[in-house]
Amino acid sequence: MSCSHGEQCICDLVKRIAQAQDKTILEQQIRDSENPFQTKLICPTRVNTIPFMLVCKGTCDFFIGKGVFKDPKSLFFECFKTPFFRVNKFTDHHGCCVHLELLQGLTKDCTLPHSSRDDDITDFLCNRKISEFIRTGICITVDLSCFCGIECLPPVLAESKLPIPVSPCEKKENKCEDREKIFTEELCGNFRAGTVTVWQAASPNDILEGTFHIFNDNTSQADVTATITANNNVNFPPVPPGFTVTREAIEPVSFTITAPPNTSGRYCITLVRSISIRS
Repeated sequence: MSCSHGEQCICDLVKRIAQAQDKTILEQQIRDSENPFQTKLICPTRVNTIPFMLVCKGTCDFFIGKGVFKDPKSLFFECFKTPFFRVNKFTDHHGCCVHLELLQGLTKDCTLPHSSRDDDITDFLCNRKISEFIRTGICITVDLSCFCGIECLPPVLAESKLPIPVSPCEKKENKCEDREKIFTEELCGNFRAGTVTVWQAASPNDILEGTFHIFNDNTSQADVTATITANNNVNFPPVPPGFTVTREAIEPVSFTITAPPNTSGRYCITLVRSISIRS
């Protein structure tokens, strides 16, 4: 609905929404305290939010509220925007400045994206069947005198939580993309006299880098040498008995150890591997 008789129209309507919202919550709390079991049987439907949308002056477009939040599990701040609001409280009794909480619409199978490509209301509603809302806890303060229209939605029970990421059903609309995941693995083994390739990459292009260690036993009677075949080959210096030598290589392909008679020891290889994952 819209108003044409003064700037207080939208302000008064939102105040009435806030009063109805608070009254409903209070009545439910009283019923619960008097007889919680009977309340669940007779009146199982509970509400705590009257969602609404606002229309901007001048453009007559629906207002898209924007906010920033930080998930405790993440190191970064994220953006969220929505045309759906819940009135929390007015900053004063006589003015039109109000704290609005951003609501996220949910469908039966998936969530509405909270980083839409544009600010068109159809981007939030087109081909989507919203069945419920969640209270994101993200609040903005607005002056209701800047709006010329309001559309109220049926009361709902809105659970409080951070915005939910786009679920798989939203992602199906996007083309599959290759993502790179990094793995680290360690391989160790023993060597004896002879020239042996102790490791060879099954998929050379997947190996980003490697760290190679040779431990020549104290009981050995000669030096041990080794070669890493890589983007730039790496040759180990002679490793005397009782010593350890470490070398690194970029894009390694194989590791060959040459141990003279009466020598033995141990080697360890740490590889950093890149694997493409289809998403």
